Amino acid sequence: MNAEAVVEARVGSSDDPRIPLLLTTAFAAPEQARQAWQQLAPVLDIATMAHDTHGVFGQLAAVVRTIDPESAVLPRLEGVHRRLWTMNSARVRRVLDARDVLARAGVRAEPSGGLAVALRQPDLGQRPLVDAELAVAAQDAKVAERLLAAQGWRPTARRRDGWLLDLHALTLRTGPHELTLRWCDTEWPYDGADPDVEPRLVLDGAQVRLPAPADLLAYTLIEGYRLWGYTPTRRLADTLLLLRDPCGVSWNRLVQLSAQRAGSLAVHRGLTAAATASAVVPTAVLDDLERAAHGARSGLALAADRRAGSAAVLLRRTEGMSVSRTIGASPAVLRQLWDVPGEVSLWSAGARRLQAKLRSRASQSPSP
Repeated sequence: MNAEAVVEARVGSSDDPRIPLLLTTAFAAPEQARQAWQQLAPVLDIATMAHDTHGVFGQLAAVVRTIDPESAVLPRLEGVHRRLWTMNSARVRRVLDARDVLARAGVRAEPSGGLAVALRQPDLGQRPLVDAELAVAAQDAKVAERLLAAQGWRPTARRRDGWLLDLHALTLRTGPHELTLRWCDTEWPYDGADPDVEPRLVLDGAQVRLPAPADLLAYTLIEGYRLWGYTPTRRLADTLLLLRDPCGVSWNRLVQLSAQRAGSLAVHRGLTAAATASAVVPTAVLDDLERAAHGARSGLALAADRRAGSAAVLLRRTEGMSVSRTIGASPAVLRQLWDVPGEVSLWSAGARRLQAKLRSRASQSPSP
């Protein structure tokens, strides 16, 4: 099989043909990785690779060390890995200190997203930490913000993102370090127990319990479609990391969670893109995910996602409902999505949003 078939020729907005070869070399079976490296080695120039590929260089260094130990680029790859390890170690230490402050006050904050993926790896140079994420309960978010502010963390941005657009995010910063608190309007859905019996030991003896690989994989492939700053290349690399997790992915849990989150089609597409680089994705799982995606509405939601956010949310959250139930549920969905309080007319709120959008488009249009 041609190594470049591992992922689609276009990864997000990138046309760089080296990216599929890079991911294949880093994550594929040995012989397939060797074939990909033979094509990649003559054209690999770290200085011209997209920044979001640098997080794969740790895995790439380990593979090249085995299949081409005399490679002239290997010392540079290992240098990038060491730099990632140093930067990540400092950030993780600071974020876990913040987590301890919250824990002492009775606020549960657990590693999630990219931070949890990084902590599941053999060392902290295996994945970049663009966004060190802690998940908290919705009712604890304001308390957590006050506690962290007292420790010198300052808010820099508030967002609502995620594929279902119901994830609230508050990014805080102290010195060079950032962390993101994330919560949703319902119970946090991606917290399946880590299959390890004992907590993970990380820096300075800190102990953490991490989400199971299936939960992290669902989070990556569902919410990752809209998470701020999360590129398609990084999402695919995280998928490949989780597929080879020593604890293994609970496929039943993944299929069930994907259906509950109306994300079966998104997960199916993500795993299909990764499948040729990882033989551990069973065909039966892909078939189950495809069946769980309820036809046209799920596909329309995915297609509409980047062009019409509110319409996509309605399509996803009402998947499987009858037309009458969909109409009845829509006002509540829009109020939550637009942060419209009960005493404000939804129609007037919608009109104001539309006017603001039209003004924004007009201001961005080039003058005649």
